[in-house]
Amino acid sequence: PHISVKDINSIDFRKLREKGIKGIISDWDDVLPLQNTNQIYGSVKSKVGEMREVYGGRILIRSNRAGVRFEDPDYIIAKGIEGSIGIGVARTFWKKPLGLMKLCYEFGCPPENLAVIDDRISTGILGGNLCGMLTIYTLGLSIDVETRFEKGLRAKERRLVKSLMETGVTAPVHGKYYNDACLEEFI
Repeated sequence: PHISVKDINSIDFRKLREKGIKGIISDWDDVLPLQNTNQIYGSVKSKVGEMREVYGGRILIRSNRAGVRFEDPDYIIAKGIEGSIGIGVARTFWKKPLGLMKLCYEFGCPPENLAVIDDRISTGILGGNLCGMLTIYTLGLSIDVETRFEKGLRAKERRLVKSLMETGVTAPVHGKYYNDACLEEFI
C-alpha cells in the first residue's frame, strides 16, 4: 500500500482532496462497519461524516460481499447498506481485485485520481495498485473477533508486505502520494 493506518480516523480526507484525489472507493466490512454488519462502527462515524462532507457523491463502497452478483444476487445487502448510510455500493460480477478499473468510468476520471481504502492486501490494495490508484491500507475493525483463518491470512499478508518492503519493493509510484495525507504509518 502507499499508506497504511490503523483505521480511517487517521486519514485526512481534506488533504487527499487538496492533493488531487477526486473520489474514494472504500471496502465495507472491517473498514466502515464491524465485519458482517450493515451499520457504520461508532468510532469511525464522525470520520465517515467528514469523508461525505469532502467528497459528497464521489464515494463508492466496493465489497466482496455486498453488490457482487453471485454473493448478493438481488443486491439485497447492497440496497440495505445504501439505505442505511446513503453511500452507493458498486454492482459487479467479480470480487476484488477484479472490477476496480470499471469504477473509473463511474467516477469519470483516471485511476490516479481515485483512492482505494481496504483492510486486505490481497484484494482492494492489490487491485488498486494494479489499476494505478492511491491505496490506503487499514488494519481492520474486527481483528479481535476474527476467526483463526482470517487472523492467519491477515498475518501472512502483513508479513509478506513487511518482507517485500525490507527488500526494497514498495507500492508503485503514485503522483498524488504524500505521507502528510495521513496521521500515521502502520505497517
